[in-house]
Amino acid sequence: MGQYWTIFNFDTQEELEDLTGEVGLKLGEWLFTSCLPKMLVLLLAVPLPLPPSSKPLVHTPDVRTLGRLAILPELLLCVFDEIDDMRDAIALGATHWALFALGIRHIYALAAEAKAKWAGCRIICLGDYVRNDDLPPGFLTAAEEREMHVLQENDEDEQQDEHEECGVNLFNYATNHFRLVYELGWYIPRPKFWYNVPPEMYTALIALAHGGYSSDPSAAWVLCSLTRREYVRAEATAALSPNRKPCGPLVDGAVGLGEVLVSLICWSYDPSTAIPYHGPLHRGRWAGDRVEITTIGRLRDGVGAWRDVSEEVLGVVAEIWNAEYCGSSWQGKEEEEEAEDEDKDEDEDKERERDERAEENKEEEKDEEAEEDEEEEEGEENEEE
Repeated sequence: MGQYWTIFNFDTQEELEDLTGEVGLKLGEWLFTSCLPKMLVLLLAVPLPLPPSSKPLVHTPDVRTLGRLAILPELLLCVFDEIDDMRDAIALGATHWALFALGIRHIYALAAEAKAKWAGCRIICLGDYVRNDDLPPGFLTAAEEREMHVLQENDEDEQQDEHEECGVNLFNYATNHFRLVYELGWYIPRPKFWYNVPPEMYTALIALAHGGYSSDPSAAWVLCSLTRREYVRAEATAALSPNRKPCGPLVDGAVGLGEVLVSLICWSYDPSTAIPYHGPLHRGRWAGDRVEITTIGRLRDGVGAWRDVSEEVLGVVAEIWNAEYCGSSWQGKEEEEEAEDEDKDEDEDKERERDERAEENKEEEKDEEAEEDEEEEEGEENEEE
């Protein structure tokens, strides 16, 4: 049957599930094609704070047009402070530009709070052949070990009563007791909500709701292990695919920070992954570490210096993908070369057309010169007569 692999958050006691609802998949069946790695990025990427100079307003309303809204701003801010749902805050802000101006930071804060739910948590991708006596050192707390032991005994008693096989490992424990996460938990109102909202306000509100992941090159995003104080740069990850650049923490290529993280957090006693890679993928160097995605300027203080491990980690990632795709076709280099060849052929065709037109022009000029010579000769003959 092969070994099944699932991503768990042991701090929130959650299990990440594909949006398709499929469970019981081998690593090679979802690592390269599913949305799970992308979901990981959004669960771990810590949004940037709203810049103090941020001014998404298109215009400031005339106080004479505010009616009862022309009360003290402090009172309106108190109303926003009582709202803990982003959609409700957006709905209030969308009613008037004055309320939008006052609610900007609260809407942004609620949007940021709804993201990065897993940032700083212990994340691990367990294979179902994992053994309880072969876990990453120091991964489980003493309380978790005691809890798991009690739950194991209860599960074993139930199984014995039903004449089933006993033996609950950490994978079984997590899948039986953790909550499934298959939605990211932050949404904006449905399209019909926006029918009477001015287009400029709609654009500004959507930017607020989805903001926090700047693509500014000065905001260099990194995937980091808080446990080991190591990080992998998004820019270096994007460089695995030609002509690709990161858009904040998101990489538009075959490999993004989510795929890189999965390659670092797999753990099992058994090496089977359904991937034709022969390295120790099942012994991830970051398995069970506290991880997050942030910008390099916001790396947390702590004991010891941060270390850039992009080169060595991405070298292994490239080997895994090369093994899966029997070469480097996944990087898009062949497509790039084909595109270059097509451009070259197109340039050659254009140059050939230019040469042909030039030859035609020369022939036309020669014909015109010959006609002029004939006319001159005829003129001279007429004069002599």
